[in-house]
Amino acid sequence: MFENFRSDYLQAGISLPYRTYIGILISVPLTTLISGLLISFFLITTYNFSYFIFIFPIIFSSAPLILLITYPYDKKKSRRQNIDTNLPYALSYMASIIETGVSPVSMFEAIAKFDQYEEVSKEAANIINQTKVLGKDLPSALTSYSEKTASNEFREILKGMVSIIRAGGSISSYLTQKYNEVMFKRVLKESEYEKSLSLYEELFTILLVVAPVLFLIIIFLGEALEPGTTNASTLFRLFTYIFLPVANIGFILFLKISHD
Repeated sequence: MFENFRSDYLQAGISLPYRTYIGILISVPLTTLISGLLISFFLITTYNFSYFIFIFPIIFSSAPLILLITYPYDKKKSRRQNIDTNLPYALSYMASIIETGVSPVSMFEAIAKFDQYEEVSKEAANIINQTKVLGKDLPSALTSYSEKTASNEFREILKGMVSIIRAGGSISSYLTQKYNEVMFKRVLKESEYEKSLSLYEELFTILLVVAPVLFLIIIFLGEALEPGTTNASTLFRLFTYIFLPVANIGFILFLKISHD
């Protein structure tokens, strides 16, 4: 579990050192919990508050804990989506640069200076830093950084580039091939996404529009035919203020998870 969290954290590109972040993750919820418990104890002993008040420190301390745990994952996901979006165009540009005869290092420097590729440019800048600041050769820098990138696709491209460089192959041909593969996957993915959206639209209409209306009609018909057998107003409130919001939030989360 902790190894997976560390991997997500490194791939999220957060500027804080990992140990510092872990310290914050432990100290902030713990401080909130202890402070809340002390305040609750004071309110109980001084103002005769109910012991039920102890639940609030637990809730308030759980919120920062959940946020701090999920933030690296969300940040990693955001970076991965950005890299995958800009990757085809960056690959095309990289292939055209390398065809001019410049070195692979110069190619990455050019990408790093081209901010329009956003996270891909930042990835290239980090690779260049490993060669210039840490003194690594490019294959070693690519191998090392391939484990830190948030994009699985970019990771495989970097590993393939290492093999091409060490074998003395054509980087230009390799990048062009990868550009074609990535673009094909992009078109295929968008086509599948459009098909799934039409299916989800039908599911949403049936489950969260038609079914609730039919359910409410049945409730009120039952109340009209046999008054007193069902508490229509209570069921209506539960349905309106609890079931429908929860069902809609659940559907949104389902869409988010299914297209993660």
